[in-house]
Order: sequence, then structure tokens, then C-alpha cells
Amino acid sequence: MDIYWAMKNLCLLVELCLFFLGECVSAPAIRYLEPEFVPSPATVSYKRGENARLYCSVMNLGELTVSWRRVTAPATLTVGTMTWINDPRIKVDHVTGSDQWDLLIDSIDAT
Repeated sequence: MDIYWAMKNLCLLVELCLFFLGECVSAPAIRYLEPEFVPSPATVSYKRGENARLYCSVMNLGELTVSWRRVTAPATLTVGTMTWINDPRIKVDHVTGSDQWDLLIDSIDAT
């Protein structure tokens, strides 16, 4: 009878230790938020030859990246800070850690 009682109490003690140990070392739940565009000017106007800045700010981007593309053409202009087309006038202005991903176009033309 004493062995049964000792084993039962030992099992209870182990369960309690594991419970409290698990409570102490368990990592907090990680919540992933959906990316969210921050409102920016919907319409911008520039004259031919001027430098243009198209604003884009995205919160909660996490490991994702921003890509710029022209609406009238399927080709991607930029991915992250890398330019994917052969046009030295186009680049992205982004400071690491910020939400801002502005597209810069030097000396714009009518196209």
C-alpha cells in the first residue's frame, strides 16, 4: 500500500512540475498581422522632365516585400529595392526598418 501511495504522489508531483515548468518556459503566442496600406495621395501630377515620387507605405509587412508595376503593362518594375527593368531612371527609396517604399522616377516623360 505504501508503494502505491508513493508512486501516485510521485506521478502527481511530476505532473505538477511539468505543468509549472511548461508555464514558465512556454513562449508567448505569436500573432501575425496582415499587411496594411497607409493612405497616401491618390493623384500626383508632374511635368515632363521633373523627378517624380510615388508614395507607398505598408505596415505589418513582416517578411513580405513591396513590388511596383505599371498598371498598363504586366512587367514588374521593382521588387523590394531591386529594379527589374532596364531603366536607370527608376528606383525605390526605402530605409531599412521603415514602412515607406516610394518609387522614384527621374526625368519623367509622357510614357
